[in-house]
Amino acid sequence: MQASFEFKASPLGKLLRVHIDASSARILDANGIETARIRFADVDGGRFVSWGGRYGRSRRLDLSAGGELFRLGMNCTSDASSAAPLSEFYAACEAILTALQRVKPSVVLEFGEGRRMRWLWFSMSLCALLLGIGLPILALAMDRPTKKILSGLLPAVILTAMGVAGCRIFRPWQAPPRVPIGVMLETFRTHRPQKAP
Repeated sequence: MQASFEFKASPLGKLLRVHIDASSARILDANGIETARIRFADVDGGRFVSWGGRYGRSRRLDLSAGGELFRLGMNCTSDASSAAPLSEFYAACEAILTALQRVKPSVVLEFGEGRRMRWLWFSMSLCALLLGIGLPILALAMDRPTKKILSGLLPAVILTAMGVAGCRIFRPWQAPPRVPIGVMLETFRTHRPQKAP
């Protein structure tokens, strides 16, 4: 099995080439210089991360082998112009996981951010929550005029809401879902956008 894929990792980024054979995957930059390689026999775990909002999304497939990390990622807008590169990204991920499944069918992938990143996001969300609650209390304690307190209430409510949402989403004590490689492959097949003719 050999496969090659090309796509831009971001709207303003350079072209990436992904080459996959039966035993390994490689990422090459636009100049043909290898930037990452992983042997499937060495893979001991991995994760797929997808997050974003209304205007853009970030996706990445991470495979770990010992202390090494193989990362294939893509940032794109949410409009139709991203369909072709996103389809190519999903096809590359699917080909990598298909080859990996042949070599190591027992590998289980996590779906979502790793523990350190979740702690980071949780910490920032907790700071926003504490600021949202603390600023109005501090203003009251400093005997500020009611007009100034009310003018600062909307930002405090927004900070509090963002903090609560972030703390709820990025609970670092909760392990991300673990998904068998076959289920993840089916996810890539069903969620890949179709290229425009």
